[in-house]
Amino acid sequence: MQQPSSQEIQKKFATLAEKLRRAITAVETAEIFQSIVKKNNLNDSQAKTLGKHCGLVMLGFENPSIFVENIRTSLNIAEEKAGEIATDINARIFRQAKDEIQKLFS
Repeated sequence: MQQPSSQEIQKKFATLAEKLRRAITAVETAEIFQSIVKKNNLNDSQAKTLGKHCGLVMLGFENPSIFVENIRTSLNIAEEKAGEIATDINARIFRQAKDEIQKLFS
């Protein structure tokens, strides 16, 4: 997938539901994300890549149905570990705005 430009990201962000925009920008979301990174012993590069994929899902650029595979290949980790990370992110981050994320892909 070609990465969206900064302009495309800004334009998409402006069209998101308020609940989803708040979830993306909340300090709590960043703290949860950092705890997931730490729990899984991800290095800085992996953390940055994982954050990018989370953001792309929440903005509607990356379908959540391929999230596990995308992080597995991007982070170069085992499928089981990718599944564990994705489960944690789904439960602790994406769930905050689950309905809004689903609407982006329906």
